[in-house]
Amino acid sequence: MNDDDTSKPLRDLVAPDLALLFVGINPSLRSAEAGHHFAR
Repeated sequence: MNDDDTSKPLRDLVAPDLALLFVGINPSLRSAEAGHHFAR
């Protein structure tokens, strides 16, 4: 993994009219590399 893989933030996933929102910790380096929230 290089710095370019982890320097791009993942976009927020919050839908309009959301009734409930679970908040987790920041994504891991693996998640940033894969480009997905919580990839494992």
